[in-house]
Amino acid sequence: MATDLRPPRSAGALALADGVGVLRVALVSLLWFIWVLVTWPLYAENDGSLVNPDLATVFLSAAMTALGEETMFRGLLQPVFGVALISVCFALLHMRPGSEIAFLPILGVSLTLGWLRWRHGTVAAIVAHFCYNLTLGLTAPWYGA
Repeated sequence: MATDLRPPRSAGALALADGVGVLRVALVSLLWFIWVLVTWPLYAENDGSLVNPDLATVFLSAAMTALGEETMFRGLLQPVFGVALISVCFALLHMRPGSEIAFLPILGVSLTLGWLRWRHGTVAAIVAHFCYNLTLGLTAPWYGA
């Protein structure tokens, strides 16, 4: 199976790809911001976590975060800085105070997503990240999250 790690044929193609990636992240961030504003009553006051989110909220949250994070981390930064460094940065950015124990599992997920992107392309990493987020979102109420 071919990967999408072939070098671009021109500097203009690389600049175009980077620009499209950044615009996708900006669009997803804007859509997420609008979604949060529209659904603000669903958010808890203490830490911003969703309280009993509906299926559409879980689905859109999973889709937007997967698309935005994979475009930025795996699509834009990983080809420049490599899987290991980007995975460490990804795990560190997902840390919350008091949840340091979660660093290694998050790093494992990130390394797996990085490998998927390297081996099968950014779309594979986006789909895997979406499935992971959707599973977490759908099962979170069972664990009191």
